[in-house]
Amino acid sequence: MTKRIMVVDDNAVSRGKVEQALIDAGLTVMTAENGMQALLLAKNEAIDGVVTDQVMPMMDGAHLTRMLREIPAYKRIPIILLTTENGQAFMEELDDCGVPVWLEKPLTEQKLALIAAEMLHPSVATKTKAA
Repeated sequence: MTKRIMVVDDNAVSRGKVEQALIDAGLTVMTAENGMQALLLAKNEAIDGVVTDQVMPMMDGAHLTRMLREIPAYKRIPIILLTTENGQAFMEELDDCGVPVWLEKPLTEQKLALIAAEMLHPSVATKTKAA
């Protein structure tokens, strides 16, 4: 049985790039356009991992992560946050929300490969900024 990954991004191009990289890696992908839609989908359909943008309307990626971590089935699933943000306060927010891995946008082929690898073989490592 293949893993089912949710890709959340309000930008259709970014969402499509991540979706295709995960499909190419042999994963099943479902998509959402914002955190609120993603949370509703996750409550109704089982997922094995999440790749989410940070800045989105209705609910950002950090808040989505916090809400997912409150659901027992999603306490330990891999979640990757994609962002253009940085800084100490932002890193502390990610830590508080339970985001173990984050990648800076823009997405490159290398970063897309890292996303696919993390979804296939989640690390047990603590919060990591992937290069």
